[in-house]
Amino acid sequence: SHPAYGEIAKLSGWFIIRDCIWREFFHVMNSKSEDLHRLSVTFFDRFGNIRPGIVHDNYHKGLGTWGEELNDGRLVHIKDIKVKDELKHTGVDSLCLDSFLKSVHVDAQTFVFFSPGKRLPEGPLKELYDRQTELFRKFHFRRVGRTMYLGYCPNKEHPSRQVAAADDIGDFHTRPEGAEAQTTHCTSWVRDEWRENLDEAGMNVCIHATHAMAPTLVHEQDDLGYTPLHIAASLGNVRAVQDLIALGVEEDLAKRDYGDGRTPLEVCMKQACDSKEKQETYVELDTDYLRVQWLLQQAMGYPGLENEVLYVRKRKFGCTCEQCEDGWLSPRMRFRLYSYDLTSFSFIQFPCGPEDARFDLILPYLPVPLQQYVTKSFYNGYRTLFKAISATLSNTQPEISSIPTRQNLLDQLNLSAPVPSGLDILSANHYLEKQGKVEYALNCVLSCATDQSPLGDYTFDGMWDNDEDEDRDYLDLPKCANDLNIRQVSVKLGLASLPRGGSCEI
Repeated sequence: SHPAYGEIAKLSGWFIIRDCIWREFFHVMNSKSEDLHRLSVTFFDRFGNIRPGIVHDNYHKGLGTWGEELNDGRLVHIKDIKVKDELKHTGVDSLCLDSFLKSVHVDAQTFVFFSPGKRLPEGPLKELYDRQTELFRKFHFRRVGRTMYLGYCPNKEHPSRQVAAADDIGDFHTRPEGAEAQTTHCTSWVRDEWRENLDEAGMNVCIHATHAMAPTLVHEQDDLGYTPLHIAASLGNVRAVQDLIALGVEEDLAKRDYGDGRTPLEVCMKQACDSKEKQETYVELDTDYLRVQWLLQQAMGYPGLENEVLYVRKRKFGCTCEQCEDGWLSPRMRFRLYSYDLTSFSFIQFPCGPEDARFDLILPYLPVPLQQYVTKSFYNGYRTLFKAISATLSNTQPEISSIPTRQNLLDQLNLSAPVPSGLDILSANHYLEKQGKVEYALNCVLSCATDQSPLGDYTFDGMWDNDEDEDRDYLDLPKCANDLNIRQVSVKLGLASLPRGGSCEI
């Protein structure tokens, strides 16, 4: 504001405190505005953590100045800066932005984002894009990866602050629209027909008819920059991808010269991931998308590629580390469950009275009716299951599963000493005979481990933040998209019907 002119400029946007919305990150962001939805799906997974490709992929990381520091702290998304008409082009927008960045709203733990959109070839929107980009770069906003977003970090030592504006990743252009797009009319028609009307068999006919009419059309990019291979991959159409590869589209496999900058393989992987993330309930990855990924990788000559069946089996539950047991229990998730179970439940004792029972760690995970009639033998049997869970999770024999399913835990109880002992087995059998279930112990471990994860109070993960050379058992494990997929673990272990936090009714 100004003493004479009143309000001369207004900066609008959103403050995003991820700690408050971990569990419903996408839902909250999508419900507030389209701008926030676009920001969230561009950069983050459904827990609000930065997507690995933004910071690690050799192409998509751009200059590589942004990293996993984006997992922490508050986010700000600037929507626009509006200046009073008579004061436009007088530097008021610079004053407004500078004042905001120096205000208490932007502390050392804040990252600020702004998107000028995509730069059109000409016209008023191009001029607006150029003005906005120049303004924000003047205040140390730099391209985040190869996205359309510019980011700002208050820390003057941050790598992005060391990049001169002239050296930043360049602008993004859209393809011609309207009359200028008619040179690619045939490919645009193919795209629309494929998306809306044709099944796999019809698409096969369309591909071969198009190739017979003009072979170059199976390579041509439409007005959005997509080749037929991009389109087929984005739809997860196995037959179409097979046919196009057979017709010789090797030159299109690595093509990424359009707005999103993704190859057909990357388009396919993103579509598969997006379709899974949009589901509120647990779902497997679409097998067709995985088959298309395998076909494209085979055509690109990926070394060490397994056969199609094994490829799909290893990835259909979202594994990205290629080390998940049965495709869904990641090494880090397994370590998390084992560590919590071992340290928290190994030394618990039968509560001696009502006061002890109030603070017992495992009793709340029994149904209320069972809690009323817990004997020492029943309690010891219940506790034995936690020992069996630890023993199963710590197994290193490749021929024996380390997944703590109901059957695997029951098998563990039938093994010889030292874990569990003969007395433990008797107690466990008594527990099971008296309506106790393996699932109650599993639910306790999973719920408590979740509470100490980034989805809870971060206690467990905070122990590994120092990144020192010793005690790197957890840090040296590969990262995976399944590391925090609590919902999937719950479903796979048969716990979906049990409440998190215990006190279940029957």
